[in-house]
Amino acid sequence: MSNNNNTNDYNEREGRVLELYDQGKSICEIAKELRMSLRDIGFILKKGQVNHGIVTIMDNGNNSNNNSSE
Repeated sequence: MSNNNNTNDYNEREGRVLELYDQGKSICEIAKELRMSLRDIGFILKKGQVNHGIVTIMDNGNNSNNNSSE
């Protein structure tokens, strides 16, 4: 059952990333400490809905800025 162990290890690493980020560590510092890629850390932060300095605009298809009266 190594797949279950891998899942647990990943969940622990996700928690550690969020914990370090909450302590004020930068993404680069977290990457060095945990030996993870910046991409993976960014994914974890996004998954955890952490605002890490990147503005994201979610578009649900209802763009209220369309001026159809022109």
